[in-house]
Amino acid sequence: MMEVNEINSTFYALRILSHGLDPSQIEVTESGDYPASEFTKQEQKLALKMIQGIEDSESTPLNELPPTKVEHYEAALAERIELLAHNDLFQAGYSRPEPGLFRLQTEVEYQESDPLNEETLPSELAAMRLGCTQREIDGLLKLLVGRKVETVGKLRSLSTIKRLNIIRSTFYNDEGRLPNNFEMVASLATLVGSDDEREQVERIKEQIAFLKGWEELKLERLV
Repeated sequence: MMEVNEINSTFYALRILSHGLDPSQIEVTESGDYPASEFTKQEQKLALKMIQGIEDSESTPLNELPPTKVEHYEAALAERIELLAHNDLFQAGYSRPEPGLFRLQTEVEYQESDPLNEETLPSELAAMRLGCTQREIDGLLKLLVGRKVETVGKLRSLSTIKRLNIIRSTFYNDEGRLPNNFEMVASLATLVGSDDEREQVERIKEQIAFLKGWEELKLERLV
């Protein structure tokens, strides 16, 4: 493993971008002060280089970028994190998520009025770079439809880049890791009807606690 964890650096860059921070005011530090406490100096430096690259390519300070540009770079950084994580798992000996199914999920485009079902859900998740295994589809459908996310359009409206990044950020801050695909969708379902970022973070934390409790209960049943 490299001394500089590129996943951590990219995640830190994503946090700076999504929180609208001013890079010129951020110091590389080892202190416990936000926003750099959990990242090494090397990771912080690499993250700031990424942000500098964005500013240079746009010839605009980060906090003056239009919302469409911010969303574009948020999506690019989030996709980079996923790619790096998949590569790390592959090198550690874990297989990638069913590539044949993933290709199938991305082949068809559906209309916003189409209902969420075993065909439309995998395709929409794949478009978000989430994907899912065949055995997870039924459970995810129950979670979403139970929250009245019953159509492709409702799922697309719910799954904004900002909400997806809030989920990733909350998991990283609370659990020290990024959420898996099932946790992403389960957390997304809890955000129905909420436009307040603080409320969304609290809902995600409650979901994390619920999932941990459920896993502990399953382990107890096995003992």
